[in-house]
Amino acid sequence: MTLRVVPDDGSGRILEVLGRPVLVILHDMFDPDAMFTLTSEVNPAELVGDFMSDASR
Repeated sequence: MTLRVVPDDGSGRILEVLGRPVLVILHDMFDPDAMFTLTSEVNPAELVGDFMSDASR
């Protein structure tokens, strides 16, 4: 799997269109457990908290 993460360009376009920050969930169908690590690496901490609480379930 190749993943290229493009940093936020600071335009605020997602916030403007959706009205709030959005958590991006990355999933590797060949390694489902990697979802938590991948997702936490590309999102701001304030968006990842609730999602990561499900990692131990």
